[in-house]
Amino acid sequence: MGGAGSLAHEMAHAYSHEFWTLFIFTMANRKMKDVNKVNEGLTILIADQVNQQFVNRHPRQIIGDTGSGYDKSFTDRAGEFVKVAGGRERVFRAYFGGHLDFVPKKEGVNPEDAIVMGPRRFKWPFR
Repeated sequence: MGGAGSLAHEMAHAYSHEFWTLFIFTMANRKMKDVNKVNEGLTILIADQVNQQFVNRHPRQIIGDTGSGYDKSFTDRAGEFVKVAGGRERVFRAYFGGHLDFVPKKEGVNPEDAIVMGPRRFKWPFR
């Protein structure tokens, strides 16, 4: 049976912006490495913030295990992505608000080489 951590994790997925979902699908379809680890890892980081509030208000013996079920490699990879993309705030705005794009939009430029989040342009870091 899942607890607050599982619920927070799935709700983070549910509230991700459609542009984030499109971004993840695009990177997966382009066969970029560790797309799932980035997506799930970011969701873990988001859910952990929500879950910590719950844990702080309830005794451990009542709520039981609050882990995500994913190993540390997911949050490690998400952390690397956050650093390349310009920080948590920028990535969370992309995740929840759709503040991301691919530019320039001209022939011959691969989407993974022209990711934009806010004013920052970068390449998918895992090849």
